[in-house]
Amino acid sequence: MLLLDRNVARLRSADAIYQGHLQTVTSNAYEIERAVLDADLVIGAVGAVPHTSTYALTNVTLPYTLEIAGRGWREALRNDDALAQGLNTHEGSLTCAPVAEAHRLPCTPVSAVLA
Repeated sequence: MLLLDRNVARLRSADAIYQGHLQTVTSNAYEIERAVLDADLVIGAVGAVPHTSTYALTNVTLPYTLEIAGRGWREALRNDDALAQGLNTHEGSLTCAPVAEAHRLPCTPVSAVLA
């Protein structure tokens, strides 16, 4: 799991808490773009008002991020239905029925991915 943040002190704190179970990177436009392109799962994004949206999204998504970091993504999704509903794709398969239906593609149930 990768945590991007502009606040170095916060990243150091996360490093201390998770002791190597979480990769931390000081964020900039290049690192964010690279991380999003390489990611299996993305939580949060930067909007039109980056400073405000970053703080708002961090406050809302941090509990989910910590849950995934602490348990691993599969176990975290098994234990939290709201988090599981955020899974849209897995290994090339759509897991979001409305998206699959809209594009006339097959859908793999989230429960099958988490089994």
